[in-house]
Amino acid sequence: ENVTVIFMNLYLPGMSGFETTSEIKEEKDVSIIAITSEQEETLTDEMIEVGFTSVLNKPLQKEKVLKLLTKLSEKKESLPIFDYEHYKKTFKDVELQKDIIDTFLSEEESDTKRIKEAFKTNDKDEIYSAVHYMKGSFSYLKATRILVLTQSILDRLKLDDLEYAMIHKDEFIKQYQELVRELKKVWS
Repeated sequence: ENVTVIFMNLYLPGMSGFETTSEIKEEKDVSIIAITSEQEETLTDEMIEVGFTSVLNKPLQKEKVLKLLTKLSEKKESLPIFDYEHYKKTFKDVELQKDIIDTFLSEEESDTKRIKEAFKTNDKDEIYSAVHYMKGSFSYLKATRILVLTQSILDRLKLDDLEYAMIHKDEFIKQYQELVRELKKVWS
């Protein structure tokens, strides 16, 4: 449900990646990355027209993928802090909606403390644990903007890139606080 990026092979049996991308873009606003074995890593006019966001060559290289995902996550202004419409569609029961948000907000103080303390330690494993703990909540809440940043931080920590997490620490905390404000506004 909470898809923000799709990797699409250009040449699929039956329906091409172009046709599939065109159909997806009619239904959902999502970044779609073309995967190709061709040498050029530039979007053609046809790719842009059907809705591809970027292109990567096969075989995929982890660093190039992470760099592109980071670049896409930095376009965060187009992602919602809290996708309330998607949230309501996912959790149709209003009491359940309220319960999930109330639970998240009631744990805000302890979660904020844990996240800040983890970043103060400069310990990769502690930061990973604290950020990963929050990922499930962000997913449930359809908090797309911070979810993309969360996944980027986790992916980079898996590669022992503590510097990336530290550089994005303030942005993570800021987005977390924005989400809390947005949730309070929706349910007050």
